[in-house]
Amino acid sequence: MEIKIYSEFEIVDIDSISIDPKNAKKHDQKDIDEKKASLKRHGFVKPVAVSKPTRIISAGSGMWLAAKELQLKKVPVIFTDHSEALAVSYGLSDNLLSDQSHYDLQQFNEHIKYLDEFDSDIDWKALGFEKGEIDLLLASMNTEISDSGNVPEVTEPTTDTNDPDAPGKSIKVTLAQREIFDECVKKLRKDEQDYKLSDGRCLEFLAANFLAG
Repeated sequence: MEIKIYSEFEIVDIDSISIDPKNAKKHDQKDIDEKKASLKRHGFVKPVAVSKPTRIISAGSGMWLAAKELQLKKVPVIFTDHSEALAVSYGLSDNLLSDQSHYDLQQFNEHIKYLDEFDSDIDWKALGFEKGEIDLLLASMNTEISDSGNVPEVTEPTTDTNDPDAPGKSIKVTLAQREIFDECVKKLRKDEQDYKLSDGRCLEFLAANFLAG
């Protein structure tokens, strides 16, 4: 089977293309702010996908909105010859397929620890995190799995006591228990369509659902 490779790359005036008003994926201000932070840190690496017949964006609307707020005059674009139906299909595919991926949590944690240690200028918002979320994530890494499979208690970081996601008293769990919990959390985040839902919030949902049942 021959796969078409699109290579018509151009730098175009930002106002010469437009977002699809019927786009199913919406971008709130928090999402746009994170994309602005990413643009400022990493640059505009991934071109916006645009259907040439209509000059409507099929993938990359969020980055285009972020670029607009940053008052960029030009953006990188990859043009396709997609029909309206193909453009809609590709837009959904680009969003939905990215949501199907998952992380190697150990390697993900290693990357986070590496950036925290060696990149003093990092803006965590550029990675989609708030500072409080990173503090909690780093705190949860301050533990090692023992030979017995138990996880020692995590040292509590100093946090705002008014923060509903602030860590409280920790508990010990086995590696097998943690794996079961992680599977529940992954499904809950997908069901709630909120992939940044903290472990604490997920535990609240799971407990409330159990009590309601």
